[in-house]
Amino acid sequence: QLLGYLVAKVFPDQVLPKLFPAELNSSHPKDIWLMKEDGLIFYDVEEKYRGTNIFTDTLNNQSPAVVAFGRLIVGKSEGVGYYSFPDNGKTIFKIAAWQTVNFPDAKSWKIVVNYIYMVRDD
Repeated sequence: QLLGYLVAKVFPDQVLPKLFPAELNSSHPKDIWLMKEDGLIFYDVEEKYRGTNIFTDTLNNQSPAVVAFGRLIVGKSEGVGYYSFPDNGKTIFKIAAWQTVNFPDAKSWKIVVNYIYMVRDD
């Protein structure tokens, strides 16, 4: 019998600080996000993406490339890929690398690090 449930908001950059270095040695600013196998983005630097699903939420479905990238990272444990999305009259192009962290009971997280490599005015 289900009595209810508890929802908690966690900031992985504070709970797991070694995964989120304060300074990265690169000229490109980087973004880190965490996704479950079902597409739930439970951490992103941009708060508007936290709690969204890369496959089903309207915010992410604005770009077929984002959805395709999500399918790519679910299908492989690690790799590098590209995607783009519209943003305020521009198209943002990002390159991303990901790694899977596996937990007991077949649960896993995808840790994605990306950066912008091109911006095009539309």
